[in-house]
Amino acid sequence: MATNFLNQKTVYFGKNSIMTSEFTTIKTLFENAPVGIILTTISGEVISMNDQMYKMFGYSSIDEMKRYVKNVAEDVYANPEDRESLLSSVKNNQTDKLFFIQGKTKDKNIIDCEVFVNKYTDKDTNEEYLIGIVEDVTKQKKTEELLRQSNERYKSIITVSNTGAWEYKNDSDYLWCSPEYFTMLGYNPNDFIKEGRVNLKEVWINLLHPEDREKADNTFADYLKKGSAGMYENYFRMKHINGSWIWIWSRGQTLRKPNGTLTDLTVGTHIDITSQKEAEKKLIDYKNNLEIMVQQRTNELELVNKELGITNKELSSKSDIIKKQNEKLTTTIHNLKETQLKLVQAEKMASLGILTAGVAHEINNPLNYVMGAFVGLNQYFEEYESSDKEKTDFLLNSLKIGVERISNIVVGLNQFSRSKESVDEDCDIHTIIDNCIRVLHNKIKNSVEVIKEFADEKIVIRGNVGKLHQVFVNIINNAIQAIKNKGSIHIRTMAAGHQLIVEISDDGIGISEKNIQKITDPFFTTKPPGEGTGLGLSISNIIVKDHKGAMEFKSEVGKGTKVILTLPLK
Repeated sequence: MATNFLNQKTVYFGKNSIMTSEFTTIKTLFENAPVGIILTTISGEVISMNDQMYKMFGYSSIDEMKRYVKNVAEDVYANPEDRESLLSSVKNNQTDKLFFIQGKTKDKNIIDCEVFVNKYTDKDTNEEYLIGIVEDVTKQKKTEELLRQSNERYKSIITVSNTGAWEYKNDSDYLWCSPEYFTMLGYNPNDFIKEGRVNLKEVWINLLHPEDREKADNTFADYLKKGSAGMYENYFRMKHINGSWIWIWSRGQTLRKPNGTLTDLTVGTHIDITSQKEAEKKLIDYKNNLEIMVQQRTNELELVNKELGITNKELSSKSDIIKKQNEKLTTTIHNLKETQLKLVQAEKMASLGILTAGVAHEINNPLNYVMGAFVGLNQYFEEYESSDKEKTDFLLNSLKIGVERISNIVVGLNQFSRSKESVDEDCDIHTIIDNCIRVLHNKIKNSVEVIKEFADEKIVIRGNVGKLHQVFVNIINNAIQAIKNKGSIHIRTMAAGHQLIVEISDDGIGISEKNIQKITDPFFTTKPPGEGTGLGLSISNIIVKDHKGAMEFKSEVGKGTKVILTLPLK
């Protein structure tokens, strides 16, 4: 037994230790220490321990742990070789080293432990013992791993979204930027580092367009000066390595402490919106040119109409044949004006593709910021436990679901707005149909039930992804409009030989036999003015034929319509 353990006055440790009164304080500290303390022989036999030690390993008392633990290397260490490594360090007098081991509890569970070990020699018997101080760091290790995974997800989001992140410390006028801040401008971030240090704020100023430099700097300074209320937002141009100017949308916010007071740290994002700005400019130019063309054509038609009116007056006294010809000309002019209006509408629909791409891009930018905020909140509540964890977990999960739903809608919009003309892409039919349903979700809502009966296997054909989106949006939208109150749309896909067959059925108002023969004719529509151009199914029919396929319509008034698409498999 370990005698003279503490200054030769302790017979042994434990609740029944025989100690002199001057060691009462030491005994109290030993028994009530917040970490486990254990005394063993060099060979691994347990001599004594404090309460925290046996509780840490799932035992009810010191005696129970001694009864089960015959040798710590076999019964406490999950990996016995860890004890060999520890003994080797002790023998080499490396007693100031902190060891990490995995412990094995009574129930065979694994816990992570940090261990500090020292060697004690009994002066009376010269027997050697090991004194171990053990701390359970399982929760700490799990927290560190979750934090590491969260940081990896955050870095992945930043990298995939091509969004530059930045931090500004107001008290030191220090600016930090992520690598994406510079790579989106074509630079290597290391290009700006000189002698290991760099003034990134000065770099930012120098990269700004001369016309934007003063305004951009003053806007951020004013935000900080006015107390950092709300969200900082700024637009400016920065120089790309190839000499071009890139439009940047910068957003940020000064962080606050839990009590609401401001910190000295402002964080934000830095997003390239050049394509959006170019799309906006093209849309404006296109709109202006279209208005000019329409006005010119209108003036020409009015002049023709005026000239015809004069001619009509001159010929009004002549035969009935001339009158009939005049009436026919008037009808022709009227038809021309109607055709002109429909062409203008068709041009507007073409512009919608550009607008859709811009909207999808515009949604994607703040979506990245929302996802960043979600990650930050999630980390915050992991570090600082919420007073109402159930509620905050519910709100965070709702936020995540909303972001994922918006992300799916953006994917659908991007697919729908593609302008590629070739028909040589791999087109996943099921994915395309799902995207179209997402785009039309606002029209479907609770009034229409969409029933999908897809083939078990994935179906891929050669074609144009964007144009096939246009076909299915037109067909499904027509089915939705045919359902006046509540109803259902049934979408079925199957492979038959070398052909893909898609059937889209609705239980709407149906189409008469007279009209069903004309529904693919250009400008034919049964919808009220302003609700349809009569071009949707006509264009869809052309697209399907370009894909070497066919469209067939079956309908009965009052019972519904079925559209059957046949396309060649890949």
